[in-house]
Amino acid sequence: MLKAIVAILPPFSIPTEADVRLNLPVLFFSLAAMLLAGVLCGCAPAWQSSRWNLSNSLKESGRSSLSPGRHGFRRSLIVIEFALALTLFWAELGWRSAVSGK
Repeated sequence: MLKAIVAILPPFSIPTEADVRLNLPVLFFSLAAMLLAGVLCGCAPAWQSSRWNLSNSLKESGRSSLSPGRHGFRRSLIVIEFALALTLFWAELGWRSAVSGK
């Protein structure tokens, strides 16, 4: 797997005297942290929605659409997430054009 990653890299990006090795404890820690974060972030909306009383939510739906108080934080997180995604997208396009020399 490591040889495939090194083969994908552009030529002369790694010095020839560099000793590239895969550190298994770091790999396993990264995989465990990734899985834990994925499970927690994936289950958080399910845990939050399991506490809702649907009849009260439906009754208050007309009133809550006028006041941004309860859902303002959630809406701001969505806006921040979208802005970050666009920033990363444009940064990647800029990086690719800089690397390719165009």
